[in-house]
Order: sequence, then structure tokens, then C-alpha cells
Amino acid sequence: MNWELRNLGEQLSNFVVGTEGNISKRTSKGFIIKASGHSLKYMDLDAALVSCDIAGSPLKEEGGKPSMETSFHSWIYSNSDFKFIAHTHPTNTLKILCTDYLVNEFAIRRFFPDQVVFNGEESCVVLYATPGEELTEEIKASVFEYKNKHNEFPKLLLLKNHGIICCANTAKEAVIMTEICEKSAEIFMGVKALCSPSHCLDSLSDSEIKSLVNNKHEKYRKELI
Repeated sequence: MNWELRNLGEQLSNFVVGTEGNISKRTSKGFIIKASGHSLKYMDLDAALVSCDIAGSPLKEEGGKPSMETSFHSWIYSNSDFKFIAHTHPTNTLKILCTDYLVNEFAIRRFFPDQVVFNGEESCVVLYATPGEELTEEIKASVFEYKNKHNEFPKLLLLKNHGIICCANTAKEAVIMTEICEKSAEIFMGVKALCSPSHCLDSLSDSEIKSLVNNKHEKYRKELI
């Protein structure tokens, strides 16, 4: 049993219901991912996790079947240096992801320092696609567009009408990223409700965001996670 992934699942279980969501960890041979049909909260059996090669094929014939969304984990690991991936369905964030226009505003607005530090200067919006291979193809297209604009792989992907993907370097970072995203969504909706018209929203400026990104104290604090 991989206790690091089990603990990660327990910490993220409040952001899913039933057997929703999936998590994974990079290994020397590929990655370990939650098996299909298992709950993040109760990953107490070896069958709850499946070891795969980098292409997403199980390394053993026996055991559970990897998540139906294994393909996007495989693609992200093959095209980045991230060590953990956490895909969940946070309720407040999903409310925004189910709108026609608020999702794009939510992706670019930053309201407080840790939103910048842990979720990045901007999030990557992915249009809805059926979970599985179709979703992976949509992720590829959105990440390609994001990288052309920002010259880096996005840390937080917002999946329209679906959920979020956090790309992290530690399990703890994956949890904090998820929590910060959900906190940001609650603040965003609260500010929207308080401010009418919308121009009264007081989000961080580009210069303030850049200052946080380049702040040596913020970098040090993040490296400790």
C-alpha cells in the first residue's frame, strides 16, 4: 500500500462524493493511480491503486483496473516534471465551471496572495469533453494554447462542467492547491454577489501578481511544502 497516496486521498475526499475523482504519483517506471470504482476516502486495499507505465498501461495483469481518466495523467506526466496529479470536483468551483462566462473571469482574476502562489498567475480553462480519451484530447489543446501564451505548463486546470486538475510536486501541495481553488471560488462568488456592477471587483493587479510570483520569501515558503 502506498501510504502517501492513501493519505492524499483521505485529505481530498471532501472534494468528491462516492467514487468520483482520481489521484496519482509519478514513479521511476511510470505512475501509480487510483483504481476505477474506488473511493478516495477508503483506499485501504492494495486493489485501490494500480501501477502503470508512463503510457498508462498496468504493469501487472492481476489487480484493479486503472481510472478511466488514466490517459490524461499519462499525458501530463509525459509532458511535464510534476510528481503528483489530483483531480477532484469541488462544489463551489463547479458552480462557476457550470456557467457560460464566469469561468473565464475566474481563471484570470486573483484576489489574494496564496491564490497566486499556489494556483498560479492564471488557470487553464478546458472545454467540456466526455471523460476519458476525449477529455485528454481537449486538455492537450487547451494546455498547448496556454503554453504558447505563458511559456509554461499550467498548474491548475479548470474543466468546464466537470472539475479541476491540480499538478503538483508534492502530495501536500496538491491538497493546498485544491483547498485554495475552492476558497477562491467561494470568495469569487461572494464578491460577485456583493458587487454590482461587476467593475467594483478589486482583484490584484498584474504588477501585484508579478511581485508575488517573484517574491523570494513566497518561493521559500512554497519550497518547504
